[in-house]
Amino acid sequence: MKGAEDSDPIENDAMENFESGSKGAYAAGTVSLSSGSWYFDNALLGDLSSDKKNGTQAARIRVEGSIEMNFDVDSASSISLSHANFGNDSGAKWSIQKSTNGGASWSTIGGPYHSGSSLATKDITVNEGNPVRFRLLVEGVSGERINIDNWEIHP
Repeated sequence: MKGAEDSDPIENDAMENFESGSKGAYAAGTVSLSSGSWYFDNALLGDLSSDKKNGTQAARIRVEGSIEMNFDVDSASSISLSHANFGNDSGAKWSIQKSTNGGASWSTIGGPYHSGSSLATKDITVNEGNPVRFRLLVEGVSGERINIDNWEIHP
């Protein structure tokens, strides 16, 4: 089991800025953030000067890693998030998947996307009227990393 699952979907905009919580190692584990419980695999909350972030920290994910919501939102018309390569890395790309059955199965709704050297915002259309959760997967050159910040789900 990847982590505790919230029983009631969130009804309004879900915003995660990755400012709360603490996870300083890449080992797989659950982290409690302001939006709810997330599962980080090959990922951490980075606060180094080479982390691209708005505020004090952002999610940092290595190739073959992921960050995944352990909770549903009622619906989602779109997602917006900030993304960039970590430090001087450049060989990673990322995709977004959704699940409408509590994380039992996933379908890709966007990507693969490439990130640049500074934070940029990506808007992804979802158009899901049922309870849904999301995960972000990173692939590419082994050892490369990306930063993700300001993840917002619009109803």
